[in-house]
This record gives sequence, C-alpha cells and structure tokens, in this order.
Amino acid sequence: MINPTLITNIGQIVIWSGKIINGSIANTGVYVNLNIHSDFTNLYAPKLDKGSISGNVWTIGNLAPNEIVNFEFQMVLSSTTIGFDTDYSFKAEVFGLDTILTNNILEDKVHYKVETCNPMGSSNDSVGSCLCVDVSQYGTPCSEGNTEYRLNISSITNGEMQYWDVTTGLGGFTPIDPTKPITFTYDTYCIKGVDEYQISCNTLHTIYPQLKDKSIWYFTIQTKCYDDLSSTELNSI
Repeated sequence: MINPTLITNIGQIVIWSGKIINGSIANTGVYVNLNIHSDFTNLYAPKLDKGSISGNVWTIGNLAPNEIVNFEFQMVLSSTTIGFDTDYSFKAEVFGLDTILTNNILEDKVHYKVETCNPMGSSNDSVGSCLCVDVSQYGTPCSEGNTEYRLNISSITNGEMQYWDVTTGLGGFTPIDPTKPITFTYDTYCIKGVDEYQISCNTLHTIYPQLKDKSIWYFTIQTKCYDDLSSTELNSI
C-alpha cells in the first residue's frame, strides 16, 4: 500500500509498504526488482525484515515455507518532471523458484496534481526603445516546468518579425514606419512533459518609434551639377 495516494506539492512525503509472502515450499535465490521514479528520493534507509538493497534490487535470499518479509520506504517528492497532473507508479517484482507467476508483482500509484490550478508565473505589459526585445524580463518564469513565450504573429502592428525564440522570449523586429511604435502581443505557457498551462494571455509589448518625424525626407531635388545648385538647395544638403 502507499500513503497518501494524492500529493500536490514538491517536498511531500509518501510511505510505500508491502510484504513478500512465500508459498508452502522453501524458496531460494529470492530477489525483488524495484521500480521507483527518480523524482522521489529516500528520506530514510528502507526498512526491510530481511536482505539488503543495492541500486534497484532488493536481495532477500532464502525464504522458509510460508515466511513473510515486510518492507517500507519513506520517500519525498524532490522534483516533478513528468507533468502537472499525472500518476507515479511504484512497482516491486519478485523473482525466485516460485512457479506461480501471476502474483509476483506489487504495484501502487500516487497521483500528483499541482496544488494551484496553474503553476505560478507571470508576464506583464511592457515598453522599450530597442528593436531587439527580451520579454522574459517583464515577468516571473514558471515555478514548475519550462517557460515558453509564444508570439501572436497576427497581433504585430507596424513591424515585421525578424526572429523570435519561444524558450527565451528574445525577438527582433524591423519597423514599417519608423515614426510610429511597433506593438505585438504574446502568450506565456508553462510546459512539463505533455502538460501545458497558459499563465498569461495577450501580453502587450510596445517598441517606441525610432524617429520623431519624417521631415528629413520631405525635401527632394532633381539631379543637378553642384555649380547649378541655389543657395537654398545648398543649405538643405
């Protein structure tokens, strides 16, 4: 058995216990293969009535007729790598001279579900003057899993995207009209395994105009030799 069967936080402790019951005939060379996910680590040394553990193998040795040996593991969830809402399986498979193979596997499960509806994290509206952006600096990365910043391509105004990295929030843009701001929105997700949670939606970033106005472009002249230019034209060059 395992207790509790539902956990919601990293750092929670589970106790997995069970027993190996030998049949009516003496058994030799008995050992148990243990399958425990690496997200869990032993809080204390396992309690065993008999034998010893090396790696994932519990070596028991000989069992007398009808002998019972008990085990108990106290483990802590030290990390979560397979999802925000998932099962962890704990399995013990017994090997020996037993000819009955249908009752040699003990399996218990713990369900992990992140305590809040979403992992903690945020992205905030922001402004800047650089055409190269780093939106990750305007919020808090996910408390669990990997953070992704997904650009909403259709939201871009007055600019063209040159590059965007969803894993870092780094991007670059070219203005269409440098006297107007570039704006865009992006969504922020926490990713772990096959699970993903959206923690921010349509976060706005604004890039300030690169030029104050277009007056430097307003004066045009036809092609002339230098000697043919008027003083007004010379002063405008």
